[in-house]
Formats: sequence, C-alpha cells, structure tokens
Amino acid sequence: MTPQQIAERLPELTGTPHDDAAITALAQITAEAIRALNHATFTQAGPEQPATVNAVLGQLAAASHRLPQLCGQLAGWLSQEYTAGRLAHTTGDLEDAVGDAQASLDRAARHATRLGEALDLAHQSTAWLYRPDKGGEDR
Repeated sequence: MTPQQIAERLPELTGTPHDDAAITALAQITAEAIRALNHATFTQAGPEQPATVNAVLGQLAAASHRLPQLCGQLAGWLSQEYTAGRLAHTTGDLEDAVGDAQASLDRAARHATRLGEALDLAHQSTAWLYRPDKGGEDR
C-alpha cells in the first residue's frame, strides 16, 4: 500500500470502535509518519516545490490543533479510572503519578496549541511562494 493509499484510508477509522491494540497502533502510525516525513524532507531528497512545503505545513498545523483534544481525553480517562479505583502503581505513588500525568498532558495540550498557531503562521507565509524557473506564476 502506498503512503497516499494509507492516508486516504485513515479517515475510515474515525467512526469505528477501537480496542487498545488499535489505539496503540494509531499512535505508532503517527510517530512513524513523522519519522518518515523527517526522511522525506531531508535536504537533498526534500520537496521540489514550495506548494509541497505549504501543504505539509497545513497538515502539520491540523495535526497539532487536534492534539489538545487527545491530551484532554487521555487525562479524562486517567481521572475517571483513578476515581473509580481501577488503577494501581508499582511504587504505590498512584495519586502522584496520575496527578503528574494529568499536569503533563495539560502542559502538552497548551504547547500543542502554540505549535499549531506557529505552524499556521508558517503555512500562511508560504501560501504565495512559487518557483519562477519551474513554471510558476510571474509576479
């Protein structure tokens, strides 16, 4: 399956039930996609057109704007399970561990919001870039 085919199929997963293995696999796909982008945009092998940079920035901004919801949902799950007495910790510091995780997720959500805003600005700044020697518009 090509990367384009994978990207086209991922939206199908938003409306289906997910088990723990599927949730973990989606997180792994996300991490590996960033890794693949790092390799795909390496200096000599990078994008050929400014429009590609602009499109990548737009997608990364969208991903960043979705992270605060995910962080909030994970923090909410921890709170719910802690309150219901369905969690334990190997060292016995359960309250501290859950509190630290929730505080870190809150901080991550705020950073993700700022990341999304910065990527939005970069996306907007590259919207009108072109290569005049590659058939771009004359300005």
